[in-house]
Amino acid sequence: MVLIHYKKSDTVQFLFETPSSTEITNLINDLQTINNMRLILDRLACSIEELAINGPLKPEALRGLSDPELMINAAETLPENHKKYAYPIKL
Repeated sequence: MVLIHYKKSDTVQFLFETPSSTEITNLINDLQTINNMRLILDRLACSIEELAINGPLKPEALRGLSDPELMINAAETLPENHKKYAYPIKL
């Protein structure tokens, strides 16, 4: 068995164990598959963290609005218990 240390930077690295009889082309394909899956999982984890921070949707009165002035005006019409969800608008 051979232990391969894949290291792109200090934070992007993993260990891979493979038999010594593995062909280089198969090894490269396996490493590429693992690295791509690791990147997908990293993006998924970051997205889940953002979802936990910001929630799934804006309040209905603010959906589709991107101009800050429009968002502030719309947020002022929200009920008091929904104004806390009008993040990051400062009222």
